[in-house]
Amino acid sequence: MVVSRSLASDPSGDVLALAADDAEIDGDGVDAIRLAFRAVDRYGAPRPYATGQVTLNMEGPAVLIGDNPLDFAATGGVGAAWIRSRAGSPGTVTIRANHPSLGSAVANVRVREAR
Repeated sequence: MVVSRSLASDPSGDVLALAADDAEIDGDGVDAIRLAFRAVDRYGAPRPYATGQVTLNMEGPAVLIGDNPLDFAATGGVGAAWIRSRAGSPGTVTIRANHPSLGSAVANVRVREAR
């Protein structure tokens, strides 16, 4: 066997997944990173027909770029936003994605001193 994949037919175990493309960015006011979020089943497989609004909340030294809230029905159960660092403001950025039925997911990105 080369590959095995599990999919859930029952949507009651679906959750919201959120991931940043990297763990840190430069605090130069220019560096940015993508945050991807999607509906997944209990095995982590994509659930492409999710509906509802995903709202992003952010704390820390960055600027949120993208649609907020985002309509999952219009995007097939996936979405993305970006955060851009604030110049001269190192620290940790915490991003929380919330969905009315899928719950919430959290990602952290460290903003390091500009090089």
